[in-house]
Amino acid sequence: AGQAYKLSGAPDSALEYYKKSAAIYHNIKDLADESFQLNNEAWALNDLHKQDEALAVALKAKRLADESGSWAARYWTRRTLAAGYENRGEFENALGVLREAQMISESAHQPLNSAMASLALAEVLSDVGGWENALNEINDSLPIFRRFKDTDSEILAYSFLMSIYGARESDVKDLDKAVQYYELAYRMVGGTDPERAANLALGVEEIYWQQKRFKEAIAKAS
Repeated sequence: AGQAYKLSGAPDSALEYYKKSAAIYHNIKDLADESFQLNNEAWALNDLHKQDEALAVALKAKRLADESGSWAARYWTRRTLAAGYENRGEFENALGVLREAQMISESAHQPLNSAMASLALAEVLSDVGGWENALNEINDSLPIFRRFKDTDSEILAYSFLMSIYGARESDVKDLDKAVQYYELAYRMVGGTDPERAANLALGVEEIYWQQKRFKEAIAKAS
């Protein structure tokens, strides 16, 4: 019920049901599932723009997950906590818990989860100007996404590479490479996801502008 309310855009109702679910798991001493419900509470609170409360609940979820010993709970609570830190501009804390998530999934022999953590790390590293390290994280994760046929994550990786190579302030700027990764991502999106295609077009518009390909930039923006 909480997930249904979340998807329908009613985070206040979603929060109410997540709390009920967490209370039931607490009563039966199921720490892992309680931590997952607290994790959901944190996302709902964030949607309600209550960032301080969301962070406090996310930290509680992480503590319970660690007590439970469940790799999945320990991994996902850290992913949520990282997003909370990133929203607050606490990038070093975000990087720290993402690296923990990466180590947890590697220890549990979960390569796809490790690759997703690498992708999240790359995004935060890009925010703080760690361009080379961000590239390394993405290049490590791409073969895993291909092996598991995780096309959504593969497209996201290409879009990050486009941004890293195309950012004006990037230390590794290479506009030709940025365009190549745009084309790879766009071919995979095709006509199936117009929102994602529009976001890609907006990103490559900035790259075309830097290349002085003004007519193409205007076409993409249009």
